[in-house]
Amino acid sequence: MVAVAVVAVGAPSACGRFEAEPAQPDGGARADGAAPLPALRRLSVQLDWPTSTALDPRSLGALTRFDLELFDGDRSVATITVPVTDLGKPVDLGERVTGSRVRVTASGVFGNRLVAYGERADFDVTTVTTVPVAVRRRLLYFTSNDRGDGQLRVVDMAPSDLAEPGTRELPVSLPTLRAPTGLVGTGDGRWVVQSGVDRATNKGALEVLSTSDHATDVVLLGFKPALLVPLDGGRRVLVAPSAGTAFAVFEPDTRAVREVYASFQGGNLSVLDAAVHPDRRHVAMAVVHDLGTASPARHVVQYDGVAFTTTRVSDAIAGLRYTRDGASLVLALVSGAVSIRPVADLTAEARRISSPGGDQAVGLHVHPTLPRVYVSGKQRLRVFDLAGPMLYESPRDAAQDPVTGPEFQLTSMARLPYPPRLVLAGQSDSGNDWQQTRLVEIGDASEPRKVELSAPSDVGSASSIVPLFAEPL
Repeated sequence: MVAVAVVAVGAPSACGRFEAEPAQPDGGARADGAAPLPALRRLSVQLDWPTSTALDPRSLGALTRFDLELFDGDRSVATITVPVTDLGKPVDLGERVTGSRVRVTASGVFGNRLVAYGERADFDVTTVTTVPVAVRRRLLYFTSNDRGDGQLRVVDMAPSDLAEPGTRELPVSLPTLRAPTGLVGTGDGRWVVQSGVDRATNKGALEVLSTSDHATDVVLLGFKPALLVPLDGGRRVLVAPSAGTAFAVFEPDTRAVREVYASFQGGNLSVLDAAVHPDRRHVAMAVVHDLGTASPARHVVQYDGVAFTTTRVSDAIAGLRYTRDGASLVLALVSGAVSIRPVADLTAEARRISSPGGDQAVGLHVHPTLPRVYVSGKQRLRVFDLAGPMLYESPRDAAQDPVTGPEFQLTSMARLPYPPRLVLAGQSDSGNDWQQTRLVEIGDASEPRKVELSAPSDVGSASSIVPLFAEPL
C-alpha cells in the first residue's frame, strides 16, 4: 500500500470550473470577505498493488502517474495528475457544491499504452476518508461452461509487445468451479466471483478470485446458483437459484452470505436472465415459476436491494435488458420478437419489433450508447434499432444445421473503462475447431468484429466475460 493525502477545498469559479485554493482553517473566513470555505476533507488514497510478479505493472515499468478525479454526479469537476515521485505529498482539489460522491482513478502509462487502471465510484467522502484504489493490468477474465466441466481463464488486453487491441492469454492455470454459471467483477477491481458447483462437496458455491495474486476462496451456498448479478458496482452480488425460491446476497469483501426470498410459495424458480439497471442498484430477472402444473407461470422479478416485486407476463422471455435511460425494459421473446415495456408498468407494451424469419431467440443485449438491441437466435444474430428497423442479420452457414456459434449468439457484454471505451461481447461456441478467444468488439458498425488471441487456443464459449473495472451491460 502507498498512501497520498488529498485535501479537498475550493469554490466554483464564475465559469463553472473548479479551482484549487490555499487551505483555510475548517469553516474559516476568507480574506476577501466571501462566505467561509467548507470544512476541509482530507482523503488518503491507498494504491493496492498486485502481489504476484506476473501481474505487477511495476514489472513493466508501467505506472508513471495516477489521476485523481472529483465528480458532481457524472460530471468531472476537478482532476489532478500525481506523479509516482510525489506520492505522500498533499494535493488540493476543488470542493463540489452538491453531494459527497467522489470517484478516484489510477492510470499507468507505458509509451502510448495504458496497462494499469483502477477505479472506485460512488465513494462517500463524508463517512469514509480512505479510498482504496486497485492498480492492475488490463486483464479480462472469462469462464467457459462447455469445455470439460468448466474453465476460468484470463487474457491480457494490452501485452507490452503487441499493438492495441492485441490480446494474449496469460500462461496461468486458474482454479474453477464445476459447471460454472456466472462471473462478475467488483467495481474496485480487487475480486472476481464465479458461481457453480464445488468439486469437493458437489454443493452450490461461489469462488472468489483475488486479482492481486489469483488466490481463491470457496464459499458454499444452500442452493445451486443459476447466475450472478452485480449490485452497487459489485460491492454486493445477487445470486439467483437454479431451483427452489431462495436467493442470496453475497459481499465479496467480507465473504458474507445472506439469503433473501421472493414472494413465491413452493415450487421451483428457473431464472432465465437478469439485467442491471443503469443506476447499478436495481435488477430485473426473467423467471419461470413451476408448481408442477401443465403451464408454469412466467414473471419479471425486480429487486431494489431490499425487496422483490413480481409482474406476471404472458410471453415466454428469452432475455431482457434495460434501455440506456433505465425507463424501459427490452424483452427478447422466444418467438423472436422484441417487446419494449415501461418499468413503471411492465404489463403495458410500448412497442413491439417483429423479427423476420421466426428464428427462436435465446438472449439479447442493449448497446450502452447507441439505440441498438442485439438479439441472439438459435440460427442467427439480428441487430435492431430500438425504433424498429433491422440493421444487420448474420449470414447462415449451410454446413451447420441448426446454426449455433460465435456469429449468432452473444453471451455477455461489457464496456471497458479506458479510452476509447470499447464494448466487448462474449460469444457462444459453434462446436467447431476454430482457435479463437470467442470475443467480439461491438463498434459503430452493425456487424460485430472478432477479436483474436495472439496465441490462440480452443477455449469454448466465453459464457461470461469480466474485464477489470468494466461496466457490465
